Amino acid sequence: GEQVTESTVTDATTDSSTDGSTDSTTDSTDSQNELRLVGTGVETQYEVAVSGTLEASGDTVEQWDDVSESSATGWVTTDGVEDTYAFTGTITSLSFLEGEAEVYVNGTRVDPAVFSLPNTLVVEGDGAETTYEFMVSGDILNDPLVGATESDDSLTNGKAKGSVTDGIDAFRFSGDIKKMNLVGDAALTFEDNDG
Repeated sequence: GEQVTESTVTDATTDSSTDGSTDSTTDSTDSQNELRLVGTGVETQYEVAVSGTLEASGDTVEQWDDVSESSATGWVTTDGVEDTYAFTGTITSLSFLEGEAEVYVNGTRVDPAVFSLPNTLVVEGDGAETTYEFMVSGDILNDPLVGATESDDSLTNGKAKGSVTDGIDAFRFSGDIKKMNLVGDAALTFEDNDG
C-alpha cells in the first residue's frame, strides 16, 4: 500500500541478491538436465513430456522421432542405441507405448514408473541430522531429479525410511500419506496432485 520509486525496488532486489543467501528451493530442476533412453534390443516407442523445455542432444534422435518444445515421441530399436535429450524443469510423464528401454537421468539409471506418480514429498536437511519415516497408501519411488536417496535409505512396500543432514531426499508417490515420523529440523514439503 506504500508508493515506492523504481530505485527503491532496484536497491532492494540488489541487496537481497548479494547478501550471500541461497534459495533453498533451487535444485536440479532449475538447470539443464539430461535424459537418455537406451535400447535393450526390443523395438520400443516412448513418449516423454517435461515442465520446461526439451531438445534433442547431438544427432541421437532420428528423423522419425517427433520432438516439440516440451515433449517427444520416439523409437529406440537396437541394443545399446540411445536417444538423448537436454531438458529443464521436471519430467511430467514418461511412458512406453511399445517395448521398454533403460532410462537414465543425469547419468543415473531410474525406474521410469517414478514419472507416473503424481505426488511429491521432499525432505531437505539443514546441517544437522534428521531421520524420517513415512508410509503411503499407494506406490512410492525416489525422485532422482530433485534428490537422490543414499544407500542406507530404504524404500519398501509403500514405506520410505532414511536420514538427511545437509542434502535432499525426494520422492514421488500415489495415494495418501498414512503415517509420518520426522526427528530433527529438516524442512518437509509435499505436493498432492491427485486429490
